[in-house]
Amino acid sequence: MPRPSTCRAPALRRRTDERGLALILALLVIALLTTLTLRLIGISRGERHDSGAFAAHTRLDAVLHSGLQLTLAVLQANRHMQSFDTPADPWAKISGRELQALLGHEGAALEVRDLSGRLQVNALIGQDARGANRARRERLQREAWLRLLTSGRFGPLSEDEALALIDALTDWIDADDSPRPAGAESSWYQGRTGGYACRNGPVASLEELLLVRDMNRALLFGDREQPGLADFITVSGSDGRVNINTAAPEVLLALGASSGQVADMIAFRARAENRLQLAQPDWPRRLGISLPPELITTRSDAFLVRIEATEGIFHRFGEAMVQRESSGQCSVLSWYLR
Repeated sequence: MPRPSTCRAPALRRRTDERGLALILALLVIALLTTLTLRLIGISRGERHDSGAFAAHTRLDAVLHSGLQLTLAVLQANRHMQSFDTPADPWAKISGRELQALLGHEGAALEVRDLSGRLQVNALIGQDARGANRARRERLQREAWLRLLTSGRFGPLSEDEALALIDALTDWIDADDSPRPAGAESSWYQGRTGGYACRNGPVASLEELLLVRDMNRALLFGDREQPGLADFITVSGSDGRVNINTAAPEVLLALGASSGQVADMIAFRARAENRLQLAQPDWPRRLGISLPPELITTRSDAFLVRIEATEGIFHRFGEAMVQRESSGQCSVLSWYLR
């Protein structure tokens, strides 16, 4: 009597996962369409009292909120399916096309950016480590930042200038009032016109970094000639671990990989047959590449969601910072509309 194939169990689990994701998305679609329908009914009844601009903006805001809810559902479902994150995952591929198909609104665009693939500003201080472990983590972070700043991507920044900026950033975050050799604490900031105190705590936004000594808008946000640091750093997280599955080449270089090694890593993670190997942070060892384990992970917990909606001459934009827990539960840390 022939024995049952052992390949059927993985296939069955795969189909079950796919059905689970499909069910979650189907329920989400029903909820979104119901919400949107109720909003539009309310708008149509009130349009005789409201201006056309207000009604259009309200409809567009409904599209933005629907896009955010769609993203949260996909992020949660993705975590239930697997414990690691890659650019091939559903959350990385959703776009305005899905939103247009769900809502029948042609002027919609949606983008999800993984913030866990960036260097963490608040990790310059080893807040959760002590003794030699903390000293090592902080040294590794400083080295990564130095490599990023002196990579040539942000203009001619010398090593001394980069070290001074790293000192200033670290002083801005740490809890004491003792400046580092090239850094600055509250006494320096308060001596300036319109003086202010040093944060002495975790940075809350990228814009806040403009208050730090030696930081300027061109370096942080870039210009027509070059990108800005903001594309490669984040204020989310403080454990210092970067998702090497989603990190940009500039960030992989900052972690200590050579240019050739970065090319090998990007090629390896792009091949579909290697997808399951991306679950473990030590996968670069298969390529003969060794990176500090304190700096790397394959999980993503923080995301930036950008949604746009257009109707005729009217345009609305939404941006959300999303934190995802290990359980898959997502929290919206901020939601900005304009």
